[in-house]
Amino acid sequence: MEYINYTMLKEGVDCSYEIGIWSEIESFMAYNNKKVVKYKNNYLENEEKYLLEISLKDYSKENALNLFHKLVLFLEYNCLTLYTKEFYEDRTVFNLFSKSLDNFGFFIEITIL
Repeated sequence: MEYINYTMLKEGVDCSYEIGIWSEIESFMAYNNKKVVKYKNNYLENEEKYLLEISLKDYSKENALNLFHKLVLFLEYNCLTLYTKEFYEDRTVFNLFSKSLDNFGFFIEITIL
C-alpha cells in the first residue's frame, strides 16, 4: 500500500543516479557489517529509484527500525525527508524520499529481512 504519492513528490526533483548516495549506502553497510549478513543495492534508472535489500543477522521489527533510522540520519538531505513502512512477519519494507533545497533528491525502497 502506498500512503504517500511518491511519484507526485518527485515531480521537479532531480532523483537521477547520484554516485554520492550510492557511496553513502555502501559506506553505511560496511560500517554496520556486524549486524548485516548481506545486502543488495541497485538503481532503477527508468523509475529513478534505488532498491536496497538488507538481510540482518538477527531480524526483528525493532532491529529493522533501528537500522533504518540510522540509515536515514546518514543519508537524508536538509529540506525534506518522508518515509512509509510496512511490517510483515519476515520483513519490513520502507519507502524513503529526501530532497535538498536545490531540488536534488533520492527515493529508496528498502526491504529489511
